[in-house]
Amino acid sequence: MSSVQVSNLLNSTGNSVIDVAAMSTTGYYARQTVTQVDTTNRTFSTSWAAGPTFDVISDCQSGSLLHISYYVPARNDDTGWGGLYTEPQIRFDEGTWQSLGSSGYDGGVMRNGNQSIGSYYQTILIDPAQAADFSVQFRFYFKSYSGTAGVNNGVNHDINVVSNTATIMSGNNGLQHYTHIVVEELARYN
Repeated sequence: MSSVQVSNLLNSTGNSVIDVAAMSTTGYYARQTVTQVDTTNRTFSTSWAAGPTFDVISDCQSGSLLHISYYVPARNDDTGWGGLYTEPQIRFDEGTWQSLGSSGYDGGVMRNGNQSIGSYYQTILIDPAQAADFSVQFRFYFKSYSGTAGVNNGVNHDINVVSNTATIMSGNNGLQHYTHIVVEELARYN
């Protein structure tokens, strides 16, 4: 086995761009970033119901943190409070689901006395405290406070109705206005 030891990396003009001695060996780095999108149009009443279950994300390293961001476009045309409870859930190694709490009834679409179109965006940092390498999976549950709440185009949100002056990008790139989750694994340097 051979190895190379570097104390300083220089750019083409000879200036130092990375001083290895100044780097933290106890910090974290972005090891993998995964975006998953749900384009299913859904409606929810005042009883909890399942929303999307996203794919398993494999090959996470023990000791990693998870930085999670998720976005839910929603609409509730109820003329009372309306609202949308949003509950993300997580599980490791396809084990037992655990709740990450809920948004409460606002969920981005709560108003008194009128209809509401909005979205709910949240970002969370989780320490899964996994001693071995692991997989992770997410799912969501929803319910309205009153009336019928729609997620994606469940109650006519007109997502991805465009000007037709450009082509929508292919794959998940062109679907970012639908419900989606971005999971960034932050692995330890040591």
